[in-house]
Amino acid sequence: DPFRAIATLEWRHYFFRDADLQLPLSRMRGLQGVLFAEYGVVGADLPQDAQWWKQHATGRMSVGYGLRVYADWFGLLPGMIGIDLAWTPGSPPGRLPLPAATRYWPEVPVQIYLMAGHSF
Repeated sequence: DPFRAIATLEWRHYFFRDADLQLPLSRMRGLQGVLFAEYGVVGADLPQDAQWWKQHATGRMSVGYGLRVYADWFGLLPGMIGIDLAWTPGSPPGRLPLPAATRYWPEVPVQIYLMAGHSF
């Protein structure tokens, strides 16, 4: 595996804390926004010295905003779904997911990340 290091700075805030909104198959418990800045480095091997960083490591920075919906799925499982919009200087544009074939998705100046998982 390549060497990876990531640093993230986030400011999280709630739109709705301790919400109790009944939705189909779930119950919404909260809506949170997150403003973030990230920096990551990926390299082929573990770093040995400063010269390694100059030859092998590539770093990227992203800034963006995201939304997180916290819910109880089927009344039992605490979960989270979210969307992040991130801008990374020097990276290719993202694609806006539409209900059409992927070749028709328009390019947008940000990357779009969709996520779902547990929240314990």
